[in-house]
Amino acid sequence: MIIQISGPVGGGKTHLMRAFMAGQPVTAHQDERGRDVGYSGRLKSKTFFVIGDYRRVCGGAEGLEQSVVKERIRWAMKRYDHVMFEGMMVSTCFGTYAALLNNWAPRRHSFAFIHPPIEVCAQRVAARRAARGDVRPYKNSNNYFHSYIGNAIRRAQVMGAPYVVLDWRHPLPGLLRLVTTSSRKATRPLAKRWA
Repeated sequence: MIIQISGPVGGGKTHLMRAFMAGQPVTAHQDERGRDVGYSGRLKSKTFFVIGDYRRVCGGAEGLEQSVVKERIRWAMKRYDHVMFEGMMVSTCFGTYAALLNNWAPRRHSFAFIHPPIEVCAQRVAARRAARGDVRPYKNSNNYFHSYIGNAIRRAQVMGAPYVVLDWRHPLPGLLRLVTTSSRKATRPLAKRWA
């Protein structure tokens, strides 16, 4: 299954993936310059690959060109049962990834949304900035991204796209449930209106 974790700035996407990987042994994969490009592991009987570098504060696909993200998905889906990715920029590309993932059928896929209240997101971002010594007042420009995720959830509903909304307070159990109860191949055709 291909799983896209989507959420606003400060939504907890990177924190969720770090918590997921902390629960089992993972192997870092590096490019020719020694940068982490992803992590592989096994959860129960299924293999997984998480795209991105989680040594950075804002991990995952942040800072990667969308073409690189897509190429890494293609590479990993040939080798692993589950491919997961997250990042602010991929979170704002719902339509692009909905169409792309539909084209990769019969491989199952799902969007996993994290959508905390905007005040929680703003507090998290301000704390993250303070931790790195950035004391400038935080202007909450998160409204757009927060609204976008809400709209993406509604679009998924209307389109019949496979998705879950994770409990933003404790998202890990929901992600684990999604990963451990899914299979590699789709059990039903995807909606044609995705095309």
